[in-house]
Amino acid sequence: MAYNPVTFHNAAAATANGVATAVEDYSILGVQIAGTFVATVTFEGTIDGTNYVAIEAINVASGAKATTATSAGVYRMGIAGFVTVRARLTWTSGTSITVTGHLSQAADPMIQDVVLSANSGVDIGDVDVTSIAAGETHVGEVS
Repeated sequence: MAYNPVTFHNAAAATANGVATAVEDYSILGVQIAGTFVATVTFEGTIDGTNYVAIEAINVASGAKATTATSAGVYRMGIAGFVTVRARLTWTSGTSITVTGHLSQAADPMIQDVVLSANSGVDIGDVDVTSIAAGETHVGEVS
């Protein structure tokens, strides 16, 4: 599994877009925000390389989801499908802010597998898996 550290802002004290980072080979971005500041960091991504949109992140300490952060902390977001991401900074006051990240090829924790048991009541044409004989059984076509 490959990991890649990145720095979006290093001791910044002014409004800036930050370093745009290529992420095509990664699916998860962890971001750490540190410093003494009053500012807003907006997590953004782009597919076309020009038009950025906000990306929802999870504050790992509180579990809260948001597209922005206004305090120091660690955040995690799924970035699969994006070409480039950045952490846009809107500065108000303080000493400085540093925003670093860690790109990972790990599975996206925001996407969870759903497991259904036989006769679960979910309308997918419930299949009684206990009555299917061992071997290869053709259950039906999926359209």
